[in-house]
Amino acid sequence: MTSFVKVGIVASVVLSLVTGFAGVSRAGFVCSATSPCSVQIDDLTETPTARVTQGTFNFTVNPAPTAGETLAFSFALSPTATPGTQYSDLFEDKAGGTLSDRVLVTITSVAGTTGISNVFVTFVSDPSTTTPPAGATLADALVENGSFQDLPILLHSFGPSVTSFQVRSDVETVPEPSTLLLLGGPLAALVGAAWRRRR
Repeated sequence: MTSFVKVGIVASVVLSLVTGFAGVSRAGFVCSATSPCSVQIDDLTETPTARVTQGTFNFTVNPAPTAGETLAFSFALSPTATPGTQYSDLFEDKAGGTLSDRVLVTITSVAGTTGISNVFVTFVSDPSTTTPPAGATLADALVENGSFQDLPILLHSFGPSVTSFQVRSDVETVPEPSTLLLLGGPLAALVGAAWRRRR
């Protein structure tokens, strides 16, 4: 391989990392009313991935090696959607309880074009130290259940170009009744033995 080709490959990799996966829309990937997309963010295994599907085409985004549990990607919409920033929160236990994940969506108009918007999506797992930017509005607030869950308010903001926007996140492990019984049986026996000794 010539050094000229190697330099070109390195330059494209660096460009894709610097733009934060914004190359999806720049590559002509446009979700439209006639050819809509579905979006799924999956963080069930603590390694988040995102998939944008349009017909038989699937675009999968994985986090960069240094990104931890933060995921960023983008795509374009036609017709245009209302510009602005919204976020949806996912909670471990109850709405407004322990914050577990956050989905942040910013829609911007594309300069020099008519009827096209860019959508920038950021997913952050365990965002205890992150705050939404000024002016962002809370869309959906869900309690995680381990399955793909719809974000209907965010979905509505995309218009007819996106038919599904879902996220699946890990849930805190709750012991099953049989496990509790196995753990609680010996404990009850110890308590009973101590009670008998006191008598």
